[in-house]
Amino acid sequence: MKERIIGFDTLRGFAILLMIIDHVAAIIFSMEINEHTIRFFTRLSEPLFILLFGYFLYKRTQKSILFRLFEIMIVAFIINIFFYTLLNVFDILASISVFYILFILISSPILIFFLSFLFSYFDFTYLFFDYPISIVAMQACIGYFMREARENKQVKSIFYLSLFLFFLTFFFWQKPYIYSIIFTFPALFIFMVFEKYLTNFSIWPLTSFGRYPLASYVIQYIVIVFLAIILESYSIIDVKHLR
Repeated sequence: MKERIIGFDTLRGFAILLMIIDHVAAIIFSMEINEHTIRFFTRLSEPLFILLFGYFLYKRTQKSILFRLFEIMIVAFIINIFFYTLLNVFDILASISVFYILFILISSPILIFFLSFLFSYFDFTYLFFDYPISIVAMQACIGYFMREARENKQVKSIFYLSLFLFFLTFFFWQKPYIYSIIFTFPALFIFMVFEKYLTNFSIWPLTSFGRYPLASYVIQYIVIVFLAIILESYSIIDVKHLR
């Protein structure tokens, strides 16, 4: 087994912590996503999580990819029993599952990125997914290119071109998806700092959360939803605004 990079586990755990704060703010405190609430800053969690996902997709075997897809689809099914019921859209794990399927079928991150870039101009998947497929796919490919560029310097040009094209999508997406695009760039900067200087950086329990991301994601979401149900039963909060 390859040695784990503790710093990336910590960074992934930080992304999960931001997701927890975002879910609590949305479900318990009924906060909207705008510049005046904490949910603006928690937008950083999604690009961090997806960049890490794409980064570690590089050079995975077909067998490990299929197994990981199976795991993600099971967790996505469990989560969306609650998520879809509350929000009428599928959560980000569903978007990741779709990307995984595309990656298996096409097997070319470059082609996937450019197809996703073209598709982003009329991407209708925001109607069914919490995060549109084109945005998630491009972010995952950027993470993949960054890892690949470490071994192949020629890929650096593709990496920078992908960043430029991804930035162009800023001009036609609407809120809240535009925040995902904006925060991709500081997320990438944080990622690079960890990659270069903080590979052994650890903060418990963030490192533990990041080491088991799917389990952490399931547990935090189920706990928050059941807490919301209990609070609603005592008329303390009202979660009907989410439906």
